[in-house]
Amino acid sequence: MQPSASARARWCASTSGGSGVVRQERERKPSEPLPFGALFALILGTFMAVLDASIVNVALPRIMAIFNATTDQIQWVLTIYLLVGGMVIPATGYLGLRFGYKASYLSCIAFFTVTSMLCGFSWNTNALIAARALQAIGGGMMIPLSMAIVYQIWPREKIGVAMGLWGLTMTLAPAIGPTLGGYLVDYFSWRLIFYINLPVGILTLLIGWLFLPETRPVKGAKLDLLGLLLISGSCFALLLALSKGHEWGWGSQSIVTLLTGAFFGLLLFFLWELTVPNPVIDVRLLRIG
Repeated sequence: MQPSASARARWCASTSGGSGVVRQERERKPSEPLPFGALFALILGTFMAVLDASIVNVALPRIMAIFNATTDQIQWVLTIYLLVGGMVIPATGYLGLRFGYKASYLSCIAFFTVTSMLCGFSWNTNALIAARALQAIGGGMMIPLSMAIVYQIWPREKIGVAMGLWGLTMTLAPAIGPTLGGYLVDYFSWRLIFYINLPVGILTLLIGWLFLPETRPVKGAKLDLLGLLLISGSCFALLLALSKGHEWGWGSQSIVTLLTGAFFGLLLFFLWELTVPNPVIDVRLLRIG
């Protein structure tokens, strides 16, 4: 007879190479408190990643004036963050399996914090764009990793509470970002919109180190490199087309080429994932019946 959902928390990870499913389980005592400390660390990381997608908007005119940049150049400060963030998401599943979800999440937090400092140090537009691309690597991975950890550590019958609190940050961060960014730019410096991540990142690392449970890495996990390249490249092309379609013209050769490449790249990705034992995304789950 299986224990009830409240009796244990299941940590499940699909291994690569067709080796089946490895489950890491720990018994949860009825009197054991809910892991709000771990949830707080996950919420902070998610909040930082989402906030940085919106807090920069109001600072762009000031940055453009200081760096003497054109409108096309300064828009890449926003666009590159969204493009790179979308590209790295498919790799998070493998990283969580291979190195453990706690280690992967805390590494992304640390990388995001360091690259936020690099954004603040930027001396021209190109340096800022490059730093934002690096920042998006950590920011893009933090969100799916944190969601996966929430499902691993929280009792199934109370998952709605955890996801409600976690999802609240996805709503609050975009609303707070422009207001906070405008205040920092007007009364202090545009560089503070990036430096503000330093204390928050360090606090998140400390809380995560103390409260997030360890997960055992799956040593046999293998990376489907071709599948990762196909989905990442297709996402990049699709997001770039959607971001620049109005500016370049939806019927322009560049946009049509990007959309066509994204379509065939995604088609090849789905066909390839059906043939490999260690897919980046298990598209077989989409089958009906």
